[in-house]
Amino acid sequence: MSSTIETIKLNYGQDGCFEIDLPRDEIRLVHYGPRSVDSVTEATQEALANPIEFPQVELAVIPDDRVVIALDAETPSANTVLDVLLRRLESAGVDIGQLTIVVSRDETTDEAPALLLSNEFKDRVQIACPDPADEDQFRYLASTAGGERIYLADPVIDADVLFTIGVIAFDPLLGYRGTNSVFYPGLSNQETIQKTRGQGHRELSPEDARPLRDTVDEIGWLLGTQFSLQVIPSDDQQPAMVLAGAADAVFNKGKELLTDAWRISLDRRSDTVVIAVRANEGEDPWQATAQALKLGRSLVSHEGRLVLLTQLKSQPGPGIRLLSQFGSPSDAVGHLRESAPDDMQDALQFADAADWARVYLLSELDADFVEGLHCIPLENEAEAVRLLSFETDVIFINSPRYTFAEILS
Repeated sequence: MSSTIETIKLNYGQDGCFEIDLPRDEIRLVHYGPRSVDSVTEATQEALANPIEFPQVELAVIPDDRVVIALDAETPSANTVLDVLLRRLESAGVDIGQLTIVVSRDETTDEAPALLLSNEFKDRVQIACPDPADEDQFRYLASTAGGERIYLADPVIDADVLFTIGVIAFDPLLGYRGTNSVFYPGLSNQETIQKTRGQGHRELSPEDARPLRDTVDEIGWLLGTQFSLQVIPSDDQQPAMVLAGAADAVFNKGKELLTDAWRISLDRRSDTVVIAVRANEGEDPWQATAQALKLGRSLVSHEGRLVLLTQLKSQPGPGIRLLSQFGSPSDAVGHLRESAPDDMQDALQFADAADWARVYLLSELDADFVEGLHCIPLENEAEAVRLLSFETDVIFINSPRYTFAEILS
């Protein structure tokens, strides 16, 4: 009896849609994230009306409080979530003109992220984006239990009431990103940011002890942070759910929801993995591709096929370009670590994946350039369809940015 044919659709780039029909018994897994909420405004209002293990936000402030909101700029729909919270705080008597939103600079561009607040607030709210290189913008908070001296941005230190807004997601260094991770290292000085850079540990699960996560939670305790507003991301990188309430309770609930939606646990690797790489406007498509390579590396068999669907067309950073100067990906690793370009981590992901598997790259780049990155170029979607038509046991991932995958055996 012939197998039922299943149609798979994967969204990639900014407007690409890859479609393929395969027998169901040749498909190992198709993973999509959760759908986004119909209204971010209503979801945020609902979260604030029903906070987890904490009174409603009006009871957390008094009109004269110096209120500071520490914002993770990568929070999906951050502007809408912010607007809803600001309206709620203003209705509680908070002087919005004295409120400060503090956000870290983009590590890649060293620029302040664009916050598109509504006309209601954009000219009234103070926005602070401290320069990590300017030591005068940071002050000593305290020393951790391990003896580390913590320096944070002035507005955070000066706050009477401190709120956090962020996204709960898997993180290679923290295990889990969210709540208190907005403070550190992003809102600390240059020395701290450089010291905490790293690649993460492939052998660790998100639940394993992470010294950096312990540090950020200790910082949250030292600051007296209580209330947090956090987003669980959707498949199209919008909010799938909004949580509000006590920081610890929100973080614990968020981790449960994240695991249900974005964690893949399998008993073995697959010979063929296909990943659709999205890149929203303003995001670095090469960084998104490197993240997808890391995910694929954790799922594909040694010397298997790792197929990336992208719309890459811009030139990468110096680290990724450096790969083309070496005969094999592994030969470039030492030079990358020695020169430490800004995109070193992305370049290392390219090198690691290309050294482990055969990487096929659909892009708008020149084929010779792709081959220089130790990848096999795919000229169009039809080539990808032909390649996959003869494969079995295929894994498809529609949205790799928030996905964590593990092989249990």
